[in-house]
Amino acid sequence: GQKIQESQGSLLEYLVAMVMKSTGLEVMQKIIGASKLGSAELIRYIQELDQFYKNEEGLVSVWKGEYHIQSEEIDSLARGDEEAVESIAGTVAVRGGTKSLLSNRYYFQPNKTKALFAEYARARIRNTGQSRCTFLSQTPTLTPSFSLVRLYATENAVGKILHDVSAVSMNTVMQRKCEEDLLVAATQTLFAIKAFKNDTGSYPASLNELVPRYLSVVPQDSFDGKPLKYSAEKKIVYSVGKDLQDSGGSTGNDWRQMSDPTFAINF
Repeated sequence: GQKIQESQGSLLEYLVAMVMKSTGLEVMQKIIGASKLGSAELIRYIQELDQFYKNEEGLVSVWKGEYHIQSEEIDSLARGDEEAVESIAGTVAVRGGTKSLLSNRYYFQPNKTKALFAEYARARIRNTGQSRCTFLSQTPTLTPSFSLVRLYATENAVGKILHDVSAVSMNTVMQRKCEEDLLVAATQTLFAIKAFKNDTGSYPASLNELVPRYLSVVPQDSFDGKPLKYSAEKKIVYSVGKDLQDSGGSTGNDWRQMSDPTFAINF
C-alpha cells in the first residue's frame, strides 16, 4: 500500500492503497495482545513504522492529476459534449435546463471555473505538507439546494456548484490521510506500551515514560499536531479528532466514527 501511494498514480490507486495500509495496521493492533515478541523486536517494528507516514509526494501528484482531469471535463462542458452534460445534470439540480445554463456564459464561465478548481488544488497541496489537520475544520459547505431564484441571480452558478461538490469529495480524502497517519502513530504507541509492559509488568503512567527507550518521541496526533493522548486507567490511546476537542476518549466499534478516535489497549 505504501509503495502504491509513493508511485504518484491516480486518486483511485491512492484510495485503494489507503485501504490496504489501514487494514494491515488494524490487524497489527488486533494481534499485539497475543504477541510473544520481545521488547527488542517490538522496538524494531516501531522504528520501521516511521516510513509509513511519508507519502506526501504521491498525494501531491494526485491533486495535480485531479485538476487536469477536472480541467478537461470543464472544456468538454464548454463544448456542449452530450455525455459530459448528462453526467452533471443531477448535480446542477435543474435537469431540464442544464444544457441552456451551460451554454450561457453568465451562468457557466469555463475559465473562472478552472480558476476555482486550481485554487482548491493549490490549497490541498499546501495542506498536504502540514504536520497537523486543523484545516479540516474549514471544510467547504456544499450547497446542493440552490433555489432557482438564487441560481439565476448568481454569476457562474454552475461552475460554483461543480466546485463545491468536488471540494467536499476531495476534503474527504484529506481527512482519510489524517486518519491514516493517526493509525500509524497509534500502532507505534501500542507496540511501545506492550514492550514497556513486557519489561516492567505494568503500564506507563504517561507516554513520556516510553521515551527514549521505546519511542524516540511520543507520536503526534495528526489532527492537532500535539502528542497523542493516553489513559492508563481507561487503557486507551486516543486523538482529539476532527473537532479538536479532548473529551477524554470515546467508546464504540469504529474509531473513525468516534468524536475522539480511540484505540483500546487489549493486553
